[in-house]
Amino acid sequence: MLKALSSGKPLIELQFPPISNMATAALNELLDANRAFTRDLMRSLVPKYDAKDLRVLFPDVGEARLARDVYGDVPFGIGVIPKQQPEFVQRAGVAVIVNPGFNISEWINIQNLVSEDSKCTLVTVNADFDKVRGGYYPRLFYPGLHKARDKVLKRFEEIYYIKSFSNGGTLLRRFPEGWKLFYADKDGTTLIWEGEERPEFRWVEQQLGRKRMEDLAGR
Repeated sequence: MLKALSSGKPLIELQFPPISNMATAALNELLDANRAFTRDLMRSLVPKYDAKDLRVLFPDVGEARLARDVYGDVPFGIGVIPKQQPEFVQRAGVAVIVNPGFNISEWINIQNLVSEDSKCTLVTVNADFDKVRGGYYPRLFYPGLHKARDKVLKRFEEIYYIKSFSNGGTLLRRFPEGWKLFYADKDGTTLIWEGEERPEFRWVEQQLGRKRMEDLAGR
């Protein structure tokens, strides 16, 4: 992520499985893992930035309070997405938004933190923007969310992204490299595609399905 920050990227997305057993994990386990990752991330930024220019924002008051208890005495600011004045973020150098999206309003509120005049880099940790991008929420029923998506959310760039698929595939992007699609079977993991543009999930599923059929036919 430091390479992305030094390149001047204003809106950065980090999306990855925070724990190994994602399919069976309880919500509190995910929240704990994302909170712990963010603490380590901020520790890596403190030597490179003035700590007073760093912010961490949580979706609600309860999560922010718990983070203060768990983190202890830290040099960076901790806040809540909907309750912070935009200036709290816009005066910062880097603001990390932790795991928004449990409620739709948490995504919508992100747009209030973005200003064309601000020099602050916004970083989201596991914001699950794929649900917003992919039509999971119809525009007809969620006009506010789509307005936020069109205005701000679609501008976030996936700097570090990992998504696993049920049929043995993994889609990966790690800045400054492009996108890569891997396929895993009993013999190991193989790179089956790479490109500069992010592929659609439907296309990814097709490629993995085709590879799976080829493997079955070859046995």
